[in-house]
Amino acid sequence: MSFIFVGPPGCGKGTQSLFFKENKNYIHLSTGDLLRQEVENKSPIGIKIKETISKGKFVSDDIIFELIDQTIKN
Repeated sequence: MSFIFVGPPGCGKGTQSLFFKENKNYIHLSTGDLLRQEVENKSPIGIKIKETISKGKFVSDDIIFELIDQTIKN
């Protein structure tokens, strides 16, 4: 069984997902964390992400899906 928590910042998505991770052995995957990690690592995709965010734009779905795919494979 999988769960996807969607909602505005501060509504408890992270709190609830961490509960499932710690108590039910689920994987916690946060796209925001993945984006911040890539920017911090200054990877090629992280540089694109930083440029996009600094312009006030949303990161493309293609980049998000690529990060999720990489994370799941690892």
